Amino acid sequence: MGVIDPSKIDFFTMIPLSKNKIVATTKDLTTLYGEVEPGGGVQKHIHPHQQVGYCLKGTGELWMEDKTYVVKEGYTYSIPSNAKHSWLNKGEEKYVFIEVFYPTREDLLKKKFEEKFWEKES
Repeated sequence: MGVIDPSKIDFFTMIPLSKNKIVATTKDLTTLYGEVEPGGGVQKHIHPHQQVGYCLKGTGELWMEDKTYVVKEGYTYSIPSNAKHSWLNKGEEKYVFIEVFYPTREDLLKKKFEEKFWEKES
């Protein structure tokens, strides 16, 4: 256990128009802070991690298993393990969020998003 000042952690980029930082991690969890510019987002993907998030600022659109949800400031969301999902910042301001993954996202700790999780286009 420890205390971290997230302002001292450098951002990294995994996808265009976004910047992220790992703000906490344990042997079981990874916590990601992210900022996504308008028009940015992540394509459809699937991963074995459970994922929960909290929108700190802005508006995003979460697509999960053939349903679309609007996520606004103060909203939370949860994505079950192996659920196909994507999201997009359709707003006019930066979308800022915190997400927690279980189990630990080893790929994010390496500051990348593993291609094996991306949906292959047919």
